[in-house]
Amino acid sequence: MLVRGVDSAFVVPDALVGAALAIGAVLPAGPAGRVLTSGSGAAAGVFSVATAEHVVHDESAVGSLVFALICAAMTGLLVRRAELPSRCPSLPPRAAESRAQAE
Repeated sequence: MLVRGVDSAFVVPDALVGAALAIGAVLPAGPAGRVLTSGSGAAAGVFSVATAEHVVHDESAVGSLVFALICAAMTGLLVRRAELPSRCPSLPPRAAESRAQAE
């Protein structure tokens, strides 16, 4: 196992999701949206599996369910934000897009 002393199947997926979100947070605006969307989607999947594991073992799954829903909502918001410029041409362009158009 990658981490000794931790007996959980979620160590590696949690570390990968954390790394993806951390990398997405420091990237420039263009690729950051795609990385953060993917990271949030992966987090929703990890928390969904954790919720299912809690339910199977007759444990309280409220915490992991809340996190799964938050991650799914964030993924939806990021996807919607990525689609806005093409779907709503009357909205003002984002700062990066307006600079590219000005040049």
